[in-house]
Amino acid sequence: MLIDATTQTLEIKLAGAVSTNELPVVLAYIDGEASNFFPTLQHSISNGATEVTILSAPESRGKRMVKFMYIRNTDTATVTLTLQLADGATDREIVKIALLQDETLVYTDTTGFKVIDTNGNTKVGGGGGFAAPTGAIDIGDSATEGSLATHSKSDHQHAFTAPGAGYPLDVAAAEADGSASTPARSDHVHKNMDIGARVTNSAAITLTTTTDTGLTFDQEDYDTDTIHDTGSNTNRLTATTAGKYIITGAARFAANATGTRRLGIRLNGTDFKV
Repeated sequence: MLIDATTQTLEIKLAGAVSTNELPVVLAYIDGEASNFFPTLQHSISNGATEVTILSAPESRGKRMVKFMYIRNTDTATVTLTLQLADGATDREIVKIALLQDETLVYTDTTGFKVIDTNGNTKVGGGGGFAAPTGAIDIGDSATEGSLATHSKSDHQHAFTAPGAGYPLDVAAAEADGSASTPARSDHVHKNMDIGARVTNSAAITLTTTTDTGLTFDQEDYDTDTIHDTGSNTNRLTATTAGKYIITGAARFAANATGTRRLGIRLNGTDFKV
């Protein structure tokens, strides 16, 4: 900052009276004419809403260049500070800012203005900063611009165009392509390849000569796919899942008898397959 006329000064004022403490000002400047420069340091203090001159006018034909300036809010509340150029009866605002308690407005001739918070961190970059947005922030649906002041989870979902022919949307069961537009949980489950059952009988079965007798099984060691029922039709194994099955069995005859003995497996209750 430069003042170069005997009518020009730098002033500060507050928006109103402070709560407890006025704000101290420390300022360094170079006073010079042509090739002669004289660095000077001075300090002052605010006076509420009254304008206070923190840098007086230079002498005739002289110039004053501010090298740095610090104005710290030592009050117990936020204050609004105005720094202005006074040229005779004309005031030109240079910066107007609200300083929180213990914040410092800093100016240097190399970086411009910035604000230092109570932890020593820079709040605003030199030469200006980014003002926080005000008012409602509108986040609309992804397909169209929305107008709600608040938004929901669906507002973050991305809209997309459905694939064309040859790219079905349905997720079919594992063994065949399906046609449902909405897949079920079972569509994502891999089929169990360990389907089987092992069944036994707890008592001897009486056989009649020349008569086919179905062997009943009233006990199960395991049954992974509801193939067998111990309560009804206990002589059956029912394939509940399409596929190929290997069936093995064993039987022991308790007494000798004449004639041919046969063990077999019926398909659908009629045809012997073994």
